[in-house]
Amino acid sequence: MRDLDCLPKIKSKAHHRLISPLRALGVAVSLRQALIAVSNTRLVQQGQQTKMEQVYHYLTGTKFKQRVDAVIEKFNDMRDDLDKERKFMTRQWSKSKTLILSAVESTVGMVGDLQAIAGKAMPEIPGLDLPLLERSDAAE
Repeated sequence: MRDLDCLPKIKSKAHHRLISPLRALGVAVSLRQALIAVSNTRLVQQGQQTKMEQVYHYLTGTKFKQRVDAVIEKFNDMRDDLDKERKFMTRQWSKSKTLILSAVESTVGMVGDLQAIAGKAMPEIPGLDLPLLERSDAAE
């Protein structure tokens, strides 16, 4: 109501002419813009409400549950694959470790046999020193 206080008060028909058509046009344009702004605000609020309702229905519906279930299933599949890979690699490493230890023991045994036959004539082999034997013992 305060916006209309600036307009002159009309008391009788004689005062109708106090408002010029130019002022009436300005008031009409201002009123129109205000009505458009109010209408736009209502549309935005309705749009927000509609979107909130759509999100709520999506979250409480079966489609969202199915999508989350699918994601969980994929993660479980990935975890199972990783567990299988870990078990496989553990078996492979164990097999390789056993083969390496067996090869080292065979080599050391063979060198020992040759040293028993050749005696001091056979040169020392630095790679077969005590640290190599300690490493194979620590690995067991």
